[in-house]
Amino acid sequence: KAEGRDPGLPKPLADLFPDFFEESELGEIPKGWRVGRFCDVVEQLRDQENPLSAPDALFHHFSIPAFDTGQAPKPEYGESIKSLKLRVPAGVILLSKLNPDIERVWMVDVRPCERAVCSTEFLVLRARSSFTRSYVYCLARSPLFRQQIEGLVTGTSKSHQRAQVDSILNLEVVVPPSAIAAAFDQSADHLLARTLECRRESHTLAALRDALLPKLTSGELREKDTESIV
Repeated sequence: KAEGRDPGLPKPLADLFPDFFEESELGEIPKGWRVGRFCDVVEQLRDQENPLSAPDALFHHFSIPAFDTGQAPKPEYGESIKSLKLRVPAGVILLSKLNPDIERVWMVDVRPCERAVCSTEFLVLRARSSFTRSYVYCLARSPLFRQQIEGLVTGTSKSHQRAQVDSILNLEVVVPPSAIAAAFDQSADHLLARTLECRRESHTLAALRDALLPKLTSGELREKDTESIV
């Protein structure tokens, strides 16, 4: 649009964007946008829970190893979780502050009836009004944000470098008008929802495989017997 060319977008969407840029501390940004802080876009939730106080309760435990092995929280009873954790409500994003050169941004799949906790190595983030979870998730994975967060590390051990929470929340980000954030969500939300659905189906199929395969190979079950189970 700045060059007077067709942006190739539907007119209602193209009309949301200006046709020139203006200078900012982050370089040129679209007119009407502004430079803000990450904390202008997200709210950090700090509710803590000690699973040992409910030893017989089943928790969905979001940990660094769980993220690294397929982004599937580990079901664990409270008696097995030995340290203080953060509560994970539905609709949040988890952002790891440990070794930020490794991208660990988790769009969690938590049902309202589930008790979920996460490692204190994660920030539990909820989108502020005018923004959505899809927008926060994609912002936290964007190249500029990743480059900035990698520059915040402290610690001498390569395996235990961390970014400080306040430094992460104060990272500069380009903030669009709310109408553009809403239009972005309309485009991205169903794609990310489908991602969660596919991941859920994959975990279900993996659980069925792990349950049935040993019984099939041992002869305890035959192939025709599995149809009714599935």
